[in-house]
This record gives sequence, C-alpha cells and structure tokens, in this order.
Amino acid sequence: MSRAMRRWGLRAVVGSLSLLALLPATTSLASPRPSGAEARKQGASARLAQAASWERIHLPDASRVSGIEVDALGARIVVDAKGPLAPLSAALEARRGSLCPESAVEGGRVVLRCRSRRIDAALVRSRGASFLDLREVRGLPPDPAPPRVFWDPVPLGLGGACPGDSPFSQGECALAAGRDEEASSRFREALEDPSAAGAASIRLGDLAAAKGALAEAGEHYRRPGAIGIWGRIGVARSCELLGSCLGSPDEDRIFDPVGLPEPLRSEVALRGARAFAFEDRLEAAARLLESDERACALDRGLCRRIAVEAMRTANADARTAGLLLFLALPDRTSGALAFELATAAAEVAAEAGAPRFGASSLAVVADAAPRSLLGAHLLRTAQLYLQAGDRVRASVILEFADERLGKKVLASRPWAQVRASVESAEASPETPPPPEKPDLEAARQALERAKEIETGT
Repeated sequence: MSRAMRRWGLRAVVGSLSLLALLPATTSLASPRPSGAEARKQGASARLAQAASWERIHLPDASRVSGIEVDALGARIVVDAKGPLAPLSAALEARRGSLCPESAVEGGRVVLRCRSRRIDAALVRSRGASFLDLREVRGLPPDPAPPRVFWDPVPLGLGGACPGDSPFSQGECALAAGRDEEASSRFREALEDPSAAGAASIRLGDLAAAKGALAEAGEHYRRPGAIGIWGRIGVARSCELLGSCLGSPDEDRIFDPVGLPEPLRSEVALRGARAFAFEDRLEAAARLLESDERACALDRGLCRRIAVEAMRTANADARTAGLLLFLALPDRTSGALAFELATAAAEVAAEAGAPRFGASSLAVVADAAPRSLLGAHLLRTAQLYLQAGDRVRASVILEFADERLGKKVLASRPWAQVRASVESAEASPETPPPPEKPDLEAARQALERAKEIETGT
C-alpha cells in the first residue's frame, strides 16, 4: 500500500468515528420487526426527529387544497387547489414562516419558494381543517431519491450470477427484481458470512431507509465499521441519512469515490453530487458528474435535474459547470427535462458570449415548449439569433411564430423589434456578429465546446 493510501485510510478512520458515534446503538437482529402500522408510525416519528426546524401553516378552507408537490432540489413547494388561487397565495404570504417565505401564483398553481433545498412537506388534514407541514431536514430529502444500483455479485466476489448461489447473491438478485421481502430475508442470512456481512448490512439499511425506518437504517449502516469498502459505503450512507457530515471538512472525503470498485465508485459519485446539490454546492455537484460519465448513466434524470439547477443559480462558476455537464449529457435535446435544460443552457451561453449556441439550443426543443410558454420561447430564440448576427435563422423563427402565435402576441413591442431587425436585412448589408465579451477562463472552455457542436447546425 502506498504512503498516500495509508494516509487516506487513517483520515477515513479518524473522520468516520465521530460520524458513527452519532448513530443509534446497534440492536439485536433477533428482535421482531414491527407491523405495517407500527413501521409507518415509527417512520413518521423518525422523520419528525430528523427535522432541524418545523412549521405548520393553516390553509384557508375556501381554497380547497387538493394536493402538494415537493420539489426539494428546486427549493419550492407547489400547492394545488380547487378554489381561488389568489386568496390562497395571499393567505400563505401572510402566514409565511422562515422556511418558505415567498408565495406566488404560477401556471395555475401556488408556488412557495424556500430558503433551503433540504426541505420536506406534507398535507395534513385534522378535524376538518387542512394544514401544510414544512420541515427542514437534517439529512437529505427523500426526493429525488438516489437510484437502486445493482451490485453484480460476481466481480465483487459475493457470489454467482443471478439467480445467485449464496445468500447475498440471491438477495441482490431478488432486490433487482423488486422482491424486497425475499431480498431482506436473504441479506439477513448473509450476515452470518464474514465475507458478505458488510455488503448485506448496507443493503438491509437501504431497505429500511426506503420504508422510512431511519433508526433501523442507521443501525445497519453502522455495522461495517469505518474502514474497508463497506465501511466507506456505510459512512457515506450515514451522512446522507443524518446530515451530520454535510458542510463539514470531511464531506468531500466521505464522497470521494477513488479506490472503490464499480459500480460502487459511480454510485458514490452520484450520491455525492446529490448531497452537494442539496447543500447548494451546485458547482461541485456538476463538476463531479461531468467528470464521471458512468455516474450519470446510473440515473440520467437526477443528472439532468442537477444540471438545470446549476445553470439557473446565481453563482457564475456553478452556471459554467452546469453548462459543461449539459454538454456531456447524451441525448440532451430529447427526453425528460430537455426543454428546461435547453432554456437554462441558452441563457448561460448567451451570458458568456455564445448567443448562437443558445439560440440553436432553444430552436431544437421548440416543439417541447408548453403552449403557455411557446411565445416567449420563440421570441427569445429569435432575439439570440439576432444577437449573434444570424438574421437568416431569426427570419425562420419569425415565420414559424407567424404560423403558431396569434396576431395580438406578434403585435407586442418585442416582436415588432424582431420583425424590424429581420426586415432591415434586405435594406442593409449583413453586419458581423458582435465580439465575444471577456469572461472567466472556465466559461471560455465551455464555450469552445459549445461552438464545436454549434458548427454542425
């Protein structure tokens, strides 16, 4: 073992012991498992215990709130209601606390903007009244959840190929097939095998966490200790669960995937990026994913969400890192969040001096634009083409808008300016595009990659 690896191992042991000490004491595996009702009650109690702060907002009866959507990564709570939205938004604004202080009506829904991404919420009905419970959690929010990655037992030395020839391999195969109860039984058997006990403990923790049994999950994550492959995985899982390492000097080391075998390496990288994103460390999250293409292959949706949030943030370095991640995503112009990705990337590119790339990104996803946003989307596309000095493509967008949008929309001042700029092309020679403005070196590197792609459009 090299001296550097020995130093890393020593830091891993020392840094992890304080984290493990915060976990609950291990209980006997022979203790009976709770019933379904008891498990749900324990899960609710555990989540309440995991709340760093908690607020309850009484919802007006007239609003007839029908449901909520928690977008923790976007730091917002969306409230659906069958009643009038303006009074509901005003009521939420008047009764707002410190967790989600801003409220507005957007797209037929009421949106609460929160100060933290580590939030959770529940719609509670009690004695004929409706309440919105808001929680800032100590660990990471449950959604978007990290993927359940299949650990092939063969390369990990934990058994044969599916259906498996050992308790652990059989449990892993059952887990991959969605047979959680069978998987749990096999993993408990695998605890008797010293070579598989660490991996089995992690899997039992994952199953417990998925049920909301956070205390039980913590017990299982503690079992492998603080060293070795499974000790490292357990410490990382505990960090996600408890949040005790989040924001600490140990966090980057805990989620450092170096030295782990696949797919554990990519899984830890993805989970680390997820943790960074929830802490608003979006630059670190995007750079970690951009440097490990296998991590994004495990959950393309999560990678796309992180890229969108990185490009939307106010931090310039994070926006650049988000653009680099966007460029690394396969099939980025189709599938989930393609519209959101393109609109965010367009603004970052335009800001850094590549408006043509931004316009091209918008044009590709025009068909995916929601009807309510199509006018603004086409307008921005045409404006960016004009900013790039490309009146030909701007005229194509204008013709498309003439076919799709109403005369009232096209009579607005912004569209009139676009039309005037396009029509002036016939009366004057084409002007060269404006020079790129200086920006961060990292942004320039991102733009060079953007321009390489742009040349094919």
